[in-house]
Amino acid sequence: MKKMLIVDFVLLILFFIAWCVLDYVLVHSPEYPSNVQNSDWTFIFVPIVTLACNLWRTRQLSRTRMILYSLLGTLGLCLALALVIVAFGIPFNFQIGGQQ
Repeated sequence: MKKMLIVDFVLLILFFIAWCVLDYVLVHSPEYPSNVQNSDWTFIFVPIVTLACNLWRTRQLSRTRMILYSLLGTLGLCLALALVIVAFGIPFNFQIGGQQ
């Protein structure tokens, strides 16, 4: 369980860095702001990758506990990522020249 939380924390940092890189690329592209929603599909990978990592980290548990812990960890990471983006990502977007 402890290792799963560490993996989730590392994934949270990696996903936030990926969001910042994607935001930077989009803001500095010539088609900005009309192209903002063109890359939204990439965020479907956040829960998929997180769930796969959590299932792998909890594979030694019983099937019920493995699935429960993995789903809760994935939900928690997705909510935490949304909060991190609101708290730090939006100011980053405005700092690099993004618009509302």
